[in-house]
Amino acid sequence: MAGDTNQGQKKGNKTWGTPFDFGTLSSGPILVGSTTSIYPNPVKDILHFSRPGTYEVCDITGKLLLRAIDATQLDVSSLSPGIYFITDSEGRRAKIVKE
Repeated sequence: MAGDTNQGQKKGNKTWGTPFDFGTLSSGPILVGSTTSIYPNPVKDILHFSRPGTYEVCDITGKLLLRAIDATQLDVSSLSPGIYFITDSEGRRAKIVKE
């Protein structure tokens, strides 16, 4: 089971949950797909995008919290510290951490 990223955690004869790769936190840019980078991550106030686009920030339950249209940055200062997901208009998603 170790190293198998397609299986949940094995407990007895049952498999519980589905593992999710949260990636690595870094102050450098993270890539969404192969065309857009997002930085910094973790973010305190302003999240920057390497190219303009439409971006949506959701909490871990999937609730839409912020949307930016044709933007190269997004003010996330109103968000509480925690883990969020950002999705671009092509459906590519990345995890961000708000400090």
